[in-house]
Order: sequence, then C-alpha cells, then structure tokens
Amino acid sequence: RAFADRYGVTYDLVFDNNGSLARELGVATAPVTMFIDENGTIVDQVAGELEESDLVGRLRQWFSL
Repeated sequence: RAFADRYGVTYDLVFDNNGSLARELGVATAPVTMFIDENGTIVDQVAGELEESDLVGRLRQWFSL
C-alpha cells in the first residue's frame, strides 16, 4: 500500500492477507499479478516477480495503453 501511495497508483489493488482469494483462484505462488478486464475476466496472469518492461507490454497488449 505504501508503494501505491508513493507512486500515485490509480488502478485497483487487492491485498489477500488471509489467503482466501488465492485459494479461490487456485494461486499457489506469491507474488502473482493478474490482469482483469472491464468484464471481470482474468485475461492474463504472471506468477513471480514482474519486470517493468513486461508489465508495460502486457498492459499495452490487454488494455490498449
């Protein structure tokens, strides 16, 4: 949350402190980044750390940014 505040993140972030969401989604590693479209569909996900260039590329691919 400190990162989001510091860098002015404006997109939604989810913090799954008790692991219930991870279990529901079948996530077995941390961190995991999920890309969710405007319909709530998970269009892509990456397990482990995500390099900035990969993040930018995926955002452009899925969200025309």
